[in-house]
Amino acid sequence: MFDDLLKAMGSVSAAGGSIYGYSEEYKKFLSSGYKCFKCNKTLLNRLGFINAKFYSKDGTEIALATVGFRRDVVLECPDCNHRWNMYGKSNPIRPNKLEVVSIIETHRSEEILGIDQRIIDNSKSTSKTTRKFTVSKEWSKSYSIQYENTQVNGTELNLGVKLPEIEIANIKLTSQETLKSQYSISEGKKETYTEEVQVEVSGYKKLKVFFTWKRIWQHGVIKFRHQDNTEFDVPFQVAVEVTFDQSQIDE
Repeated sequence: MFDDLLKAMGSVSAAGGSIYGYSEEYKKFLSSGYKCFKCNKTLLNRLGFINAKFYSKDGTEIALATVGFRRDVVLECPDCNHRWNMYGKSNPIRPNKLEVVSIIETHRSEEILGIDQRIIDNSKSTSKTTRKFTVSKEWSKSYSIQYENTQVNGTELNLGVKLPEIEIANIKLTSQETLKSQYSISEGKKETYTEEVQVEVSGYKKLKVFFTWKRIWQHGVIKFRHQDNTEFDVPFQVAVEVTFDQSQIDE
């Protein structure tokens, strides 16, 4: 009974499909009662929502709420992964599937952020003095991905040329999501590094203390495997911490 109702509903929608520019395959899907024609699974739930995954034609997954505003929608059956276009021609080329094999950390580098200076004046005292104070630096986690240096089986990938079976848009999106998850990166989130410093100043001396702030970058590669078993490495760097070098001059 429920299947008959879905067929009736879907047939009505399919009848007007040409006006909206629906693909033939999508109209067939509607009139069949919202069944995947590869595995015959009903993809409409009792709340009236199509139980499928939605992608743009570049392979990027899109939210159900945005489907009605787009003309590049591709549906995927969640059971058998069969895909078809909602509009235009049917039987789209299946967007590429990427698997993150591992994240390999290689080396670290330092970036100078600036120099802070403190002056401790003990020039009018005969006794040695000890001073304690706190230094701090606000910073945020960030990352950089060197897509132009992507290596496919040891050969550099030119982003101006799409290699067979590899979608650059998918590489970029997956790389960004992987780094944000691995290193807990949140856009706009600030962190503060704080450390207590103690210095001694001899009598009749003025001491200049310099704090050279450094951002520490972790370098590495994201190792991907494509659905055709092609493996490639995407280089990245992530700002993982802030620290400082301390130096001083007696006057």
